[in-house]
Amino acid sequence: MLRLVILLPMCFLVSLTACLAAPAPLPNKALQATDLIPILRRFDASDCGAEGEFFGAAGSASEWQTLREQLALYTQSLPDDWATFGRERVVAFCGACACYDSGIALAVTTEEGVDVITLTLGAAKQTSQQNSEQKAQQKASPVIVLLLPRRPHALTVVLRSGEEQERVLGMLPPLR
Repeated sequence: MLRLVILLPMCFLVSLTACLAAPAPLPNKALQATDLIPILRRFDASDCGAEGEFFGAAGSASEWQTLREQLALYTQSLPDDWATFGRERVVAFCGACACYDSGIALAVTTEEGVDVITLTLGAAKQTSQQNSEQKAQQKASPVIVLLLPRRPHALTVVLRSGEEQERVLGMLPPLR
């Protein structure tokens, strides 16, 4: 009986200490807001020379060279050393045509441990009366190239065009 009287308070004390030692984490909105993926560099062009829509990513110098070839991007603005691939990756999107009023808007979020970049195309241009110059511009392929840090999160790139029209361009594994 004496053992039971001694053991009960000890069990209570052990369980109380365990509860106090490991409190449940409280959500910290400030911490979550700073955990968004930063855009280290951004390059926009009205025409990259590629034919049709294209999405690609590069995690090494050789992949970067291939990506620039696919986008026909050999400009002084995007040299071989534009990124240091030990700590960074490049993501690029080329639109099908320049038939939008404003360029490509960018939004960044982190949802359930996944980095999400949403590219939003501007409003569609009016095409009722076009001259030959406007038709030539529509054959251009606007491009956006982003330099991102390596992160332990997967990356999803979403394209939004028009109202409520979204589609996933690509899902990339985390780079650590």
